[in-house]
Amino acid sequence: MVFRQFVVSKMKQTYIEVEGSGFLTEEILDRLTEIRGINTELIRIIWESLHFAKNLVKSTQVVTPQETQSDKQRAIVLVLLVREIEIVESVLILASFGIRQDLHTLFRVFLDAYFITANVCSDPEFVVTYFQTDEKDRLKFANVAAKYSNDELFGALKKYATEEMRGELAERIKRDGIHEFNSFLFADKVGAARVYDSLYRLSSASVHTTPRCLEDYINTDEVGNILTILHQTSAETTDEVLHAIAFYLLISVRGISDLFNNSDMATLDRLDRSLQAIQAIPPTTARPSGGTGN
Repeated sequence: MVFRQFVVSKMKQTYIEVEGSGFLTEEILDRLTEIRGINTELIRIIWESLHFAKNLVKSTQVVTPQETQSDKQRAIVLVLLVREIEIVESVLILASFGIRQDLHTLFRVFLDAYFITANVCSDPEFVVTYFQTDEKDRLKFANVAAKYSNDELFGALKKYATEEMRGELAERIKRDGIHEFNSFLFADKVGAARVYDSLYRLSSASVHTTPRCLEDYINTDEVGNILTILHQTSAETTDEVLHAIAFYLLISVRGISDLFNNSDMATLDRLDRSLQAIQAIPPTTARPSGGTGN
């Protein structure tokens, strides 16, 4: 017993290691700043914001194993921050090569991560709710596989998704009151329903290739006849998405900094002021809170 307590005590002194440092290079920065008409000050702000976020990841100590709900909250927030950083890096990489429409797609992906991060920062108990949503997805996949008896695409899944497994999973979901992943509910829970109903919905056109999405690819005459098809970069679209994603990244990083008691709020304040000086900021939303959900 004494030896076991010693091992547990030693394990509590171990911290999560972060391997790697992302995907941005000076070449990407050069490509971005060379885009004709691009706002180079905006590029500087988002580049510095990412640098701040990466330093926060590297400098934050989160214990492993995670034995308390607070430990789990801090660990998942750290993972979510890396997720947010990687999405923003993806936006910058695509933008550096002139991609336009899929910047909107990635912005919607970022907002999903933003809503989840805000919830986890605000309430450590949300971690359980968040991970339980995967049970609903598992049941959906299992039930779909059962529909295709001889389809090779579902071969491996069918061996796993037996009738007994599906029944037990459905019963557990019902017993525990598990709900499916719901972006609107997650946004609403942190006071960001307006963001969902505006920016998130508008970005959905790119995700689903709706008719509105195609407007970005064409020029038409006054009656709607297509005159030209556009397959080129747009500094206006790039600036629009980069400004929005920088705005919400800074909100998220501020909330995470609160949770981890990071004292360098002056840098975030400076970046906020610089961003607001460029143009009118997107609709206000709730900042992720570092509290305990009180």
